[in-house]
Amino acid sequence: MFTNEEFRVLSFDEKKEILGLKAKFHAKKAKATAEMKRIPKNGFNKFHNYAYAQESDVKDHVREILRENNLSVTSDLAERTETMINTKQGQATKTDVIMEFTITDAETGYFEVYRLDGVAVDNGDKGAYKAYTNTIKYFLMNEFLI
Repeated sequence: MFTNEEFRVLSFDEKKEILGLKAKFHAKKAKATAEMKRIPKNGFNKFHNYAYAQESDVKDHVREILRENNLSVTSDLAERTETMINTKQGQATKTDVIMEFTITDAETGYFEVYRLDGVAVDNGDKGAYKAYTNTIKYFLMNEFLI
């Protein structure tokens, strides 16, 4: 919500109020994290022969727990670059993204912003979507210790 520099110049009472909001936010986030459970691996990658948790399953699992704890998550694309690369299958597009995720306490309005890099390689036109999907999925799984 504030950079360290912005926080430093606040008055004592302003700092105390912000730290109180931050404490409430992290208590809710800790409670939500404790309520998270293992997500079944409903997806299967035939090419590499492994099961995985699908992004939709992660979102479905997290959504209700966040709602119950008055937390919301929004995502924004901060940066995206595409580069042509050579692979064993020929030319492909490598898409690098930087996503910003905002977790907000819907009760107090306190929020924190997190940044996460993502990448995908695709032979068609789906690279950007794969990068977004993977970044969202792994942000939620790592942030809430799933």
